Amino acid sequence: MTAVLLAFGACETVLWRVRKGRAPPQCRAFAVAAQTGIAVFMVGGSFVPWTYVEMIWHWVGLAIALRRI
Repeated sequence: MTAVLLAFGACETVLWRVRKGRAPPQCRAFAVAAQTGIAVFMVGGSFVPWTYVEMIWHWVGLAIALRRI
């Protein structure tokens, strides 16, 4: 759960940087897409056992990598 919250925070950091002009405007779309993907997998994953929701870790990794870029 902590990793998911950190991923959301990473996306918010990217959105803040775009608003301040410190990141390219295209990064806004990537950050919003990552947040949406994480939310979708969290909701969808609540209906199946946790072992079948490994794709959420890809979204978490992408969100954290986006902040680093």
